Amino acid sequence: MQELLVTIVEAVNPYISFIGVIVIVVGVARGVYDLILMVYHSMLKRTTHFNKFLDNIMRSLVIGLDFFLAGDIILTVVIPSSEKLISLGGIVLIRIVLEYFLIHIRKIHFSR
Repeated sequence: MQELLVTIVEAVNPYISFIGVIVIVVGVARGVYDLILMVYHSMLKRTTHFNKFLDNIMRSLVIGLDFFLAGDIILTVVIPSSEKLISLGGIVLIRIVLEYFLIHIRKIHFSR
């Protein structure tokens, strides 16, 4: 039973990570597209363009990292190793830093 679970998790984990990559790529592309449109149409102040751009990028990074985190948690629970635990800790740390800056940017963006 354990071998079947390990096989399933090892087969599914790359797809979970791939979804994270797709979320990040689409989020960055959307952020760049929105920034180009806003600058082209001069709808808002320049600092607001950049704040919204950063907000979109960081939001997609956080969501993408959630998929990486989910995949690593599943893999670490089923196949525990120190390498996977270090990878999991790194992803959690990156996500915490990004979430902090995302909250900070939103405060600046909505206070104007």
